[in-house]
Amino acid sequence: KKCRIYHQVTIADGNVTIGDYTEIGAGAKILSGVKIGSHCHIGANAVVVEDMPDYSTCVLSKPRIIIKPKPN
Repeated sequence: KKCRIYHQVTIADGNVTIGDYTEIGAGAKILSGVKIGSHCHIGANAVVVEDMPDYSTCVLSKPRIIIKPKPN
């Protein structure tokens, strides 16, 4: 719920799960079978090829997932 998905985002067909309060930047691509946790950020033109835990960020076309600690 309450996700923000910008223009030209591609979400592959098949078992993609997107958590709550997630933001997906313009032109991002999410491959099939990927699970994205809650409160995640995906940068513009990023390609998500693996699962993202809660409160993480994915940037660049060659994915790099940055895990941030949960707020108290």
